[in-house]
Amino acid sequence: MKERLFIRSWIDINLDNLENNFKIIQLKKQKKTKIISIVKSNGYGHGMVEIANKLEKIGTDMFAVATISEGIVLRNHGIKRDILIFGMTPLEEVEYIVKYNLIQTITSYEYLLDLDNISLSQKSVIRCHIKIDTGMGRVGFFYNDIKKIKESYEKNNLKIEGIYSHLSSSESLEIEDVLYTKKQIDRFDKVLESLKKLDINCYGSHLQNTGGLINYSYLSYDFVRAGIFVYGYDPTEIFNDKLKPVMNFFSKISMIKVLEKDSFISYNRRFKTDKQMKIATVSVGYGDGYNRVFSNKSFVKVGGRLSRVLGNITMDQIMIDITDLENIQIGETVLLFGEDQDGNRLDLGDYTKKVGVIPYEIFTGITNRVERRYIEKMQLFNN
Repeated sequence: MKERLFIRSWIDINLDNLENNFKIIQLKKQKKTKIISIVKSNGYGHGMVEIANKLEKIGTDMFAVATISEGIVLRNHGIKRDILIFGMTPLEEVEYIVKYNLIQTITSYEYLLDLDNISLSQKSVIRCHIKIDTGMGRVGFFYNDIKKIKESYEKNNLKIEGIYSHLSSSESLEIEDVLYTKKQIDRFDKVLESLKKLDINCYGSHLQNTGGLINYSYLSYDFVRAGIFVYGYDPTEIFNDKLKPVMNFFSKISMIKVLEKDSFISYNRRFKTDKQMKIATVSVGYGDGYNRVFSNKSFVKVGGRLSRVLGNITMDQIMIDITDLENIQIGETVLLFGEDQDGNRLDLGDYTKKVGVIPYEIFTGITNRVERRYIEKMQLFNN
């Protein structure tokens, strides 16, 4: 029996909120378009297996991960839906793509030839999607290299089941970003048109990420990719009032003290009291994933009331101002971001923008020493 130790910081993952957000995607997408749910990087820090299990139950059509090891983990935990690997799988591990019935992204012409040679030598068929670089500059065939893209479909031991690209700026409605996004859309559409003229079936096309789905919902490809949106964050801010936070981050007050005027707080003396102040120490730090960039810039909530973070965030603790807050006790719960059981909410996006980071970084940066608990139908369970 696993011994339950004192929990200093934890996150509650609300699977009912996940379902709420997924249903919004179902309503927003084109009727015939299917959904690829992105669960890479441990489900954006939420717990890949638990998130995938829930999404499979409520109707996702497919999953996508970054690495083959992530795909294998999902298979070993009973996930049945198709799983697309975004990243390049090392050649020595290609046999496991077939063994675990995964789908590999072909990221370049050279990789295409390598996969073909391996599939021939192993007498196997590898399921694949082709990645097209329409302007991200990361991986994929150049959009204008139709000859090499066409060759992918001619390899008998590579079963091409999809073709996709990635929009770099689809969440933005700035004129330059909109023009660039439309250029990427046009390039992708021309690839599909060119292949169709060559009598190639381009089923399995997908281009829209979260920003693409929201700002360019008129597009009609075979799939949309549901990423950060399903976890409760909308980079366009259009659906902020309808989305519900899936990750809710909490800690506890471990100490309370009164500091006199002109006292310094934390490393490098970055905060100096301008009066007598009541300070609470909270048992969370950048070692837990509460990012150091929030030093002197973020707020938390204690009993539904805002409290400012003071001084540099340390590895294991932060200090907050409770001077004007009454009846605060050691052991009291602190909401770092998300929503508590009383409906008090602190949106992560409100202050990530101010410090130059994005919620993706914070979600995926929550470390393993922070316990993850899961809530479904008002029931709490641990992973």
